[in-house]
Amino acid sequence: MSLSNYGEAYALDATLNSTNKWIALFTVMPAEDGTGGTEVSTSGTGYDRVAATWAAAVQGAPSTKNPAAPVSYATALTDWAAGATKIVGFGVYDASSGGNLVWTGALNTPRNILTGDTPEFAAAALTFRMD
Repeated sequence: MSLSNYGEAYALDATLNSTNKWIALFTVMPAEDGTGGTEVSTSGTGYDRVAATWAAAVQGAPSTKNPAAPVSYATALTDWAAGATKIVGFGVYDASSGGNLVWTGALNTPRNILTGDTPEFAAAALTFRMD
C-alpha cells in the first residue's frame, strides 16, 4: 500500500499542524520510539524548544512541508554544543517540554553552538517529506 500525493500532503498537514509543535535540538539523536536521545539542556543555557508556524504541505513526489518562517532560537548563554559534542539533529514535539516526539531529522553538517550564538534554521532548511 502507499499514499497518494494528496494523502502524503494530508498526513504532513495533520501531523505538523499550524500550532502546537516545537522544534528541539539534539546532541545525540533519539531512537524512533523517542528514547535515548540527548536534547540540549534548558538549565541556565538560554535554550528552549521553538514553536514553529507551518506552511501548507506541497503535494508531489515527494510531498513536502516546511516551517512558514525561519526557526530562531534565543542567544546561547553557555555552550550548547562545543568541541566533539555537536548538534547532530532536531526533533518535533507536541509540547514545549516533555511531550511526544513526532518527527526527527539529522543535520547534514553537525555544528557547535557556542556562548553568544543565535542559532537559526531557514524555513527551507527544515523540509519534512513523505515519498
